[in-house]
Amino acid sequence: MDSLRFFGGLEIAAKAQAGLVVTRVLAGSAAEGAGIRSGHVLSSLLIKKDWGQAQRDDARWRPVHDLEAFEKLMPLAYADLDFFLGLRLKAIDGSKQDLFLSSLLMVTPAF
Repeated sequence: MDSLRFFGGLEIAAKAQAGLVVTRVLAGSAAEGAGIRSGHVLSSLLIKKDWGQAQRDDARWRPVHDLEAFEKLMPLAYADLDFFLGLRLKAIDGSKQDLFLSSLLMVTPAF
């Protein structure tokens, strides 16, 4: 959940009937720029190991219907020094929106 807030500027929460729902979108964030709004439902993730196929029609989007599935997949978005995650969300009107988050992670010296 912290990764979504840090890299994308959105927060999600598990809702009993709806699944994983966007509860907050931070102003000026990547999520806001992609048109993500509160109430959108997270339906699937495209994780680090699939990033090479991200723009192809056969990219492997992995379903996430609950918090357990989300927490199982999130560590796979990280590699040694980078992060990649695609989120596919369903809007209230039924349309689908994709949000891609990536970053090079910096090594910081230990003090």
